[in-house]
Amino acid sequence: MNFASLPMYDLPELAMATSAWWTGLAGHMQRQGVADVPDVCATPEDLERHWCSPSLLFSQTCGYPLTHQLNGKVRLLGLPIYACKGCDPDGFYSSMIVVPVSSNLFSLADCRSGRAVYNTDDSMSGLLALRAAAANQHAHADPFFSSLSRSGGHRRSLQ
Repeated sequence: MNFASLPMYDLPELAMATSAWWTGLAGHMQRQGVADVPDVCATPEDLERHWCSPSLLFSQTCGYPLTHQLNGKVRLLGLPIYACKGCDPDGFYSSMIVVPVSSNLFSLADCRSGRAVYNTDDSMSGLLALRAAAANQHAHADPFFSSLSRSGGHRRSLQ
């Protein structure tokens, strides 16, 4: 039996939108004759194992894992463009660096010598974009942030 997932933005507050999106995708697949399309998406615990399963019908991944550890193991079908406040409407890459609304930090430069939390080492939106942004702000040999901590997920990075 095939399974599908939409794990990149699988947040409780987006559950209805994610479910509706999957229902639409599944319906299109069924009308095109794709067999064994699941009615609901799976919630994988181990993403790499999930993505590499022969039973995977459809999923989504961040771009860095796609071009590195999943290279040659999965096939790119499309690149969704999300409508999101602060994101480029033409589909160019966006990543947001956030701080608590109560903080006195208003720019990335204000974060120098502070603590940063990112989701995973292989995440373009989590660590790689953060490192690139910090490098653009900081031309010194010493680290921009005093510490970097891995949270394991976007939501956990916000806690």
